[in-house]
Amino acid sequence: MTNVNVAIIEVLTAEVRVLMVGSRQVTLSVFRQLDIKPYDEVAPMGRVNDKDGGKWIVGSDDQGNLVRAEFFWEYPTWTRDDEKELSETKRQVETIPRGDVASEAYLLEKRNKFDRLLEEKRNIPIWQQEVKEALALFKALPLVIMAGLR
Repeated sequence: MTNVNVAIIEVLTAEVRVLMVGSRQVTLSVFRQLDIKPYDEVAPMGRVNDKDGGKWIVGSDDQGNLVRAEFFWEYPTWTRDDEKELSETKRQVETIPRGDVASEAYLLEKRNKFDRLLEEKRNIPIWQQEVKEALALFKALPLVIMAGLR
């Protein structure tokens, strides 16, 4: 009996863009000299992965200038230390003596901190979803390859 192996060929396609000025491809060093704008002020045409680990969006600003925007995200989390800080701040708010001006000012400061921490804790799931959506949009942009000179 003869063993038969079956080979399967899968064809994948990818869109890759090259940034050109005139007839010349833009180098990474020229790309790094482009003005930096906030990502929400850039009409994106693609994404660039810098060898130094940076993630960039390249596109145009509202005046048609070629610009770049750093795509930076921090995945929001709520840690045990955050929970301890929230509990400790709540305890401080509950135990501060009332009546004198210094205590009232301290109480107000701690109450504001407690409210801020509680708001952060409530918003973590919303922020996590926003990061996931932004990352999906970034990955959907075509990769732009920069010329390298040696």
